[in-house]
Amino acid sequence: MKSDPCTLTTRQKEVVALVAQGLSNKETARRLNVGEGAVQQHLYAIYQKLEVRNRTELAVKYARTDSVGPGGAPELRPHRLGSR
Repeated sequence: MKSDPCTLTTRQKEVVALVAQGLSNKETARRLNVGEGAVQQHLYAIYQKLEVRNRTELAVKYARTDSVGPGGAPELRPHRLGSR
């Protein structure tokens, strides 16, 4: 499967943005006004789509930018080590 953030839903992009900031599942759930189980389900789907194994890989691979995409979701861009 191709690692393409465009395949993520709006909610999944929101989860990625919060997790990449270092928030726990509980904190992410609170911010998104959903249950912690929903965050876990989103993370499972995100890991599959982006071919990562855990939240650390997710945070390293994708960083949140200041831009906002369609539907108010943060735009995600691949993070390349050594580039700004």
